[in-house]
Amino acid sequence: MKQIGYEEAVRLYLQKVCKQVNAKELHPEIKLELQSHILELVEEQVSEGMEREQAIEIAIRQMGDPLLVGDQLNKAHKARVDWSLLGLIGIFIGIGILAMYAIELVSVRSFFINKIIYSAIGIVCMLGLCFWDYRKLIPYSKALYIFILLVMGWGLLFGQQVNGSHYLSLGFTSINFVAISPFLLIICLAGIMATSWKQQIFPIKAAVYVLMPGFLYIFNNSLISLMIYLTGFGFMYFSLRRHIGKLLCYMVPPLIMAILLAGTTPYQISRFFTFINPYKDPLGMGYLAVQSIDAIQSAGWWGQGFVAFDRNLPTIESEMLYTYLIYSLGWITGIGIAALALIFLMRLAGIAGKVTDPYGSLAVKGILAMFTIEFIWSILMSFGMMPIAGVSIPFMSNGGMLTLVQMGSIGFILSIYRQKDTIPARSDSSNPLSP
Repeated sequence: MKQIGYEEAVRLYLQKVCKQVNAKELHPEIKLELQSHILELVEEQVSEGMEREQAIEIAIRQMGDPLLVGDQLNKAHKARVDWSLLGLIGIFIGIGILAMYAIELVSVRSFFINKIIYSAIGIVCMLGLCFWDYRKLIPYSKALYIFILLVMGWGLLFGQQVNGSHYLSLGFTSINFVAISPFLLIICLAGIMATSWKQQIFPIKAAVYVLMPGFLYIFNNSLISLMIYLTGFGFMYFSLRRHIGKLLCYMVPPLIMAILLAGTTPYQISRFFTFINPYKDPLGMGYLAVQSIDAIQSAGWWGQGFVAFDRNLPTIESEMLYTYLIYSLGWITGIGIAALALIFLMRLAGIAGKVTDPYGSLAVKGILAMFTIEFIWSILMSFGMMPIAGVSIPFMSNGGMLTLVQMGSIGFILSIYRQKDTIPARSDSSNPLSP
């Protein structure tokens, strides 16, 4: 007896339905699902003594108009843009531009135009990536991951050293490649975890994906970048395997390396733990923390004014931007920004929960973890509750290339969200995210 899908009437019905669905990748899945429904109806009619041909005709009629069914399926699987996420990014960028304008009024440096230029380029990159098929990156994940590590190594050996960090010289400009590398590595690592993670043995994975980047971050004097990368790695790995013991085997060695290296320079250890009691050395290692705390305490609910400037507070365009916004615009602004950051992170978490594609799901979770630590660290650092480190509040600070990469990461997430309903679901046996 012919299978139901080979019946001419059924085949024509399925063709008419699928013609209405723009997501061609879903056509095989839609056909299988509709065939299953038609088969159930046919078997029900046949069991009551009806001829098979007549039962098929009645079953197709019961399924409904193929044009209407196809239109409904097309709406259900239509590519969508997450406007709420775009709106939040727009608010963050707007706050950053206003802040740079105010800072430029009381500073000799040009932050305002620089922020507008990088924000405009970032928006173009973000929207371009939004309408790009992110899955095209999967075959190049390993090669790009290795390339990024090589660029980090090149910068370590031959880069220009600025304030202890090694900048990559491109002739016309220099960029802090180490600061932007966690986002690039995590996106590549998501592709590796989603495709070939099981085929690699533990020692190789530990060496290539943890120890090598850990070594490069430590010797580039960028412990905060190491922590951001490890947070993204840890979050992705735990969602992939949910094995806390194996995760610790990955995470502990680079942290031990960092501690041992810091042990050779007691100054770094003292500086790191200064946040516990910054008033012990208010004019030395605790200076930044003390000035930040004092500025926030003196702000009041409405601040000192839009262009207020505390000359005792340095780097207000970057690390201390959140403190400056509270000092000039008040506690209410600080609470508002923190609330927006929480909504932003919750929105990313919501997207991660809706994505079924293993690669897209891992990438969103990794990026979410990195943005979480950046927002939390930069906010708590301003209140003296975390060590002062080279981390600034995302999207709003005068970040240059870092802002571009952060906005590019959001564009990548928007691409994943836009296509989440157009990608066929995988079975649990082929899904690396299944427990």
